[in-house]
Amino acid sequence: VLDIPIPKGKGNTIRVDFSQPFKRISLVEQLEKELGVSLPSLDCPDAASVLKELCIKHNVTFSCNSTLYLFDALVDHFIESQCLQPTFLIDYPTLNSPLARKHRNKPGLTERFELFIAKTEICNAYTELNDPQIQKTNFEIQRINNTSEQVEPCSGENEENYVKALEYGLPPTAGWGLGIDRLVMLLTAKTSIREVLLFPVLKPKTNTTEGRV
Repeated sequence: VLDIPIPKGKGNTIRVDFSQPFKRISLVEQLEKELGVSLPSLDCPDAASVLKELCIKHNVTFSCNSTLYLFDALVDHFIESQCLQPTFLIDYPTLNSPLARKHRNKPGLTERFELFIAKTEICNAYTELNDPQIQKTNFEIQRINNTSEQVEPCSGENEENYVKALEYGLPPTAGWGLGIDRLVMLLTAKTSIREVLLFPVLKPKTNTTEGRV
């Protein structure tokens, strides 16, 4: 059990119990429960307008009208902000998970999960997509729906290089990434990443002799 500061919690803490099984939440299914409506597929032409109306209705702040941004804004407001105890968010939509393999049992979703603790994402994991044609299509669809706020690790020329590498072959693979800095923040009860970085970003040197004669 750890007492962990809540991000933007003005000094408030949450007692996190790691001894219990971690909760699992199916992302789209839970969001539909919170909103009380059935959501359209994210690749539907009307998805952005539907999501925008929901954001306005529930006073969810957004600054971009793209499908991905609006979906993420709703998820952050209704789900991620409620993940105080260790929680796995699972079954992410294909549109915002272009590198993940399609779910073998749930159309439109992927085999991906993220772990949240005290409203903070700790790790991201998924079954790697290893079909170059599907991967290329996913990138193209995401590029159409994307804005600068939702850029995945691969973009532009890197997308082409990644697809070309897949054409040579990739065995069944699982990707799993955990931010060591965020884990250290969690274990040391820090609220700022600057407090745990070994090599923090340095400020530019100022010319102390400027203006001297």
